[in-house]
Amino acid sequence: MSTQPLGSTSTSSDEIPQQQPQQQPASSHISRSGENITVLPNGKILCTLTNGILRPTNKIRRYTSHTFQAYIEVTGTSWKALTEDTIEVYFNRFVNAFEWDPSMYSREVIRTAWIRMARIAYKDFVSATKKLVLIEKKTPAYLKEHVETAWKAYWDLPEVKRISEQASKNRRSEPCGPGTGIAIHHGGSRSAIDHAEHLAREKNIPVDCAAYDTFLRIHRKEGLYTGIRSEAHAVEIESRIQDIQATQDRDPTPEEVHAIFKEVVKRDTKGRVLGMGMMTQMVSSGSSTQSTSTSQTAPAASLEEVEALRVEVNAQATRGNELEARLLEQDGTINDLKSMVAQLMANMNKGHN
Repeated sequence: MSTQPLGSTSTSSDEIPQQQPQQQPASSHISRSGENITVLPNGKILCTLTNGILRPTNKIRRYTSHTFQAYIEVTGTSWKALTEDTIEVYFNRFVNAFEWDPSMYSREVIRTAWIRMARIAYKDFVSATKKLVLIEKKTPAYLKEHVETAWKAYWDLPEVKRISEQASKNRRSEPCGPGTGIAIHHGGSRSAIDHAEHLAREKNIPVDCAAYDTFLRIHRKEGLYTGIRSEAHAVEIESRIQDIQATQDRDPTPEEVHAIFKEVVKRDTKGRVLGMGMMTQMVSSGSSTQSTSTSQTAPAASLEEVEALRVEVNAQATRGNELEARLLEQDGTINDLKSMVAQLMANMNKGHN
């Protein structure tokens, strides 16, 4: 059986091509955020994966955030508090607007990448809503009265307030030491992945090899760096680049620069890469193209990671069993209602006769 490309149609041998409506080709354009948007003939936007990151990233994230506004769970004060049914509603709405090549990615792979993005987007959504309600004393149009009441009661809990205050202090901390100032960046409203895509087009390099250029765009302005750590990282990377230029009489390839960047700018204790936002996944996973000078293999999963994965799999299986049980219960209720309606109709017919 031959496979058709995404968005294409097939015709049988006895059909006359002239009588068939011509299939409109997919249209592509660069959005204002610098993302490459491909609209398929069915109106959906084509999405792809780059080292586990869904693209076009900003387009998907904005659409997902609007989905949160359209359907809010009263107990959904955090992503962890959402029910699996609500998460599935959000994902299905994403599927209604975006499409991917099934020969390249399975639904589960796309869903996993989407959840990784949606979790961050939901955190920002709740945070923005909290700021509107508690600080600006405004009620956004998407927030129903009973949801606002429930969320305000949750935010007023002593433990919740304590965690929020601690997080606020952490954001105002000076990570490079006293007197060095709060960590900042020059990224503007664009995300790190947006900057990476823009720089990749400028330099004609793979987007997942644009991490160092993105790092410099965000953490350096007019020769000054945003902090001691960012400057130290840049000095070390530039030193290694100059070593290649001096010893091999050539400029390093984008893959080599990316490999150097990964070696110098490592993850912190929380698994983050300094100032890279969603580029963290791209940096930690490495380039989609093999480096000509450095070959790295992913470290084996620790016992803790394996155990955490096992617990998550068991939890998903349990949720699946609970959902199946609820569906069976609903089926039984529907059948009972059908029997009652049938009995009522029979009694009405007897009375009429």
